[in-house]
Amino acid sequence: MAAGSSRGVKRELDSGEPEEAQGDQDESESIVAFALYKPRPMITDMTKGGMGDIARRMCPTRPPKPVGQLDRCTTGLMIFTTNGRLTCHLNSHVSKTYRAWYDGWTSSNGRSSAELTDEQCQQLREGICLSRGDGWANFETVQRRECEELPSIQLPTGEKMRKFRYCADVRISSGKFHVVKRLFMSVGKSVIRLHRLEVAGLSLEKCGLERPGDFVRLSDEQLRDSGHHADIAFAKHEKEKSDNRNFEGTAERGRCPAANAQQAQDTVSSLRTATPSKSKRKKACKKIKLCSDTSRREL
Repeated sequence: MAAGSSRGVKRELDSGEPEEAQGDQDESESIVAFALYKPRPMITDMTKGGMGDIARRMCPTRPPKPVGQLDRCTTGLMIFTTNGRLTCHLNSHVSKTYRAWYDGWTSSNGRSSAELTDEQCQQLREGICLSRGDGWANFETVQRRECEELPSIQLPTGEKMRKFRYCADVRISSGKFHVVKRLFMSVGKSVIRLHRLEVAGLSLEKCGLERPGDFVRLSDEQLRDSGHHADIAFAKHEKEKSDNRNFEGTAERGRCPAANAQQAQDTVSSLRTATPSKSKRKKACKKIKLCSDTSRREL
């Protein structure tokens, strides 16, 4: 572990501030969060592999947990916190920027696997269906970067092959399992190295993290930059869920007025389009029947 990390932790422990890291016990208190420059190889596991030791050094009284996961060999910025709302916000409502490296080649007989084309970049921005369970995912931006030529090789057939290492920066909000690698694989590119550059506008440079293994406590200003204290998207999301629960409760009690019958029909139509689950469709159809029966009684 870098020596700079230990000094940074000692300052935090001497100040006594990590004692406030009580997560969701009191939302009015200042939120305690840390940024880590994740090294390789390190698994995202608090019980083995060294990550738990780092978390305990961040705050011995209540070690924070990582927000999301990074693969064993993926490096870059990771956020740690004991605050549930911050975890939800960073997992679901913000973009992360990654730098991905992938190999390409050209052979003397004309065959090649080159850099991402404009068409492939467009496909990545439009997205793919990862699986029935994971749903749809896409990159918000795709920016091709520099190319490095690797030593050429000659195949046993006598064919000469030139090798290249390409690089691209991508931004994505989804946190699905291996989502970056799966998206690249959808256009025939295999990611050989992945590095997380930013989370919600926070970067390694802004956090002052220079070496793998370094960590630092995030200031209130940095948390505001991440959008958490604004909480606009989070509050809107919670309000929408509350409104949906209220509407569903009214319909299930059979008190849905005739004026809302069309609204119920529209709700079920959207559910059929967005959710292929048979059980949810049956539940929605029951709501329509309740609304229709209430309408007929009122007439």
